[in-house]
Amino acid sequence: MVRQGVRDRQVIIDFVNSAGKEASKAMNEAELVAKANLAVGLLRDEEDVVVPKEMTFASVQKLCYGGCLYEVESAEAARWLKIDANMRAFQRKFGLEVVVKARHYPVVLRNLPVSFDPSEAVSRQIEQENGWAARDIATIQWIKPPKRRREGQQTAFALVKFNSTKAANTAIMHGLIFCGQRIHAWRQAKEARRCLKCQKLEPGHMAADCTDVETCGTC
Repeated sequence: MVRQGVRDRQVIIDFVNSAGKEASKAMNEAELVAKANLAVGLLRDEEDVVVPKEMTFASVQKLCYGGCLYEVESAEAARWLKIDANMRAFQRKFGLEVVVKARHYPVVLRNLPVSFDPSEAVSRQIEQENGWAARDIATIQWIKPPKRRREGQQTAFALVKFNSTKAANTAIMHGLIFCGQRIHAWRQAKEARRCLKCQKLEPGHMAADCTDVETCGTC
């Protein structure tokens, strides 16, 4: 349960270019935390952005490929930062070209009616029906494009990405309720990380740093 709570408070910040990566390498953990909190402070000065009181960065871990795994003070603060508009506002204030990556927990939903509308409003409705917090669901999308369904198909599979491990685990164990119907779910299997340039399966081997010849991933 302790580890689950920590994961709910984590966000990943990746540096877009080599200059950002070099700058982050030159900073220690205390300096990286201070830089993130400075960006939050600048956001608080914006009239059109309402920053939660608990939106404070507590710690950071440098990742092997150059990104940073940050922990904020609360799961609510992490959920706030994972909202697209808030992400973009924070990125502008950080001072280096960065991308905030939400840590999502993917779950597969089976046999959803094809009439299901995977919209923002429906995500909020599902959260209410299941007693989850607002924004526990990040996105819902069909696994197979609707245009590729067979004629007369009544149900299909969808992928829901959760911001909360608690909500994700509840869905996996008990399914979720939507419009009075219980929908069964299971955890999405993890795929091995592959370099998108040379296609090698090597931990920490990323396309941006790959010096091998480019290889087609489907040939």
